[in-house]
Amino acid sequence: MSQALSRVRIDGYQSRALLAKGCALDLHPRRFPSGRCARTRLAGMPVIVRCVGEFASECVVPSSHQAYFASYLQDAAVEFVLTNTHLAARWVCSDGPLKANERPSNVGDG
Repeated sequence: MSQALSRVRIDGYQSRALLAKGCALDLHPRRFPSGRCARTRLAGMPVIVRCVGEFASECVVPSSHQAYFASYLQDAAVEFVLTNTHLAARWVCSDGPLKANERPSNVGDG
């Protein structure tokens, strides 16, 4: 189980808009405040999205989909980079698989 999941943090002024492109969650700060966590599908794969700050989120993805998820985020971020909308979304940490005790406990349905 500990090798099954990987975590990545996405920071930036447009990070919510970047994630919203690929999932059905309402990521508006009033509906998805810091500390909120939800299970959803993003870019066709199961993902746990956790808001860790006003402009920061963590995504927990199956380790087998980590490369595809990185590629999806790079492609999805192109419009923000081209329009210069202050997107600083980047891979802040990709610290490998979650340890069993790091599994989010406040997962809701999204």
